[in-house]
Amino acid sequence: MSQMTDSKPWHQQFWPWFLISLPATAVIAGLYTVFLAVQQPPDIVRDKIITDGKSVNMYQEELQRAKALGVAFQYNFEANARQLRLTPINGVDAEQTPLLNVSLQHPTLKARDIDAIAARMPDGGYALMLAESPSGRYRMQIGTPTGGWLINGEIIFNGESFDGKVQAL
Repeated sequence: MSQMTDSKPWHQQFWPWFLISLPATAVIAGLYTVFLAVQQPPDIVRDKIITDGKSVNMYQEELQRAKALGVAFQYNFEANARQLRLTPINGVDAEQTPLLNVSLQHPTLKARDIDAIAARMPDGGYALMLAESPSGRYRMQIGTPTGGWLINGEIIFNGESFDGKVQAL
């Protein structure tokens, strides 16, 4: 009986290189994934909340104060003028609060967040001019510059004018 022997060394054959290429590809893909994660960290978590444990407590205290005061606003967005008007319904002393911090936070893209200050108008409401008209769903935070109270709500921009209400929960 004759026995066939392969005279080629292992490094000149197909199958060893094919089997080595499978885990090597996985290692390269893993390194590329790490590179992407380091280059583009997630934007979803807001800075104020993750700074330290004390800010989380302060944030909760501001929300509780707003709830105790019953803070509520009626809002109106005029798409053509890119103006957001906030009319206090309850819990806001317009004379004591000449300015409001308004933050519109996109759910996933921090670059689309809008932080601005709304000024009190002669009619007792507050007005905010936006540089560009946002689109899509945003989380809206309204608070005092001194950190007295803070309320959260959701607002959906669809390219048209609309009204809504946000209140402390």
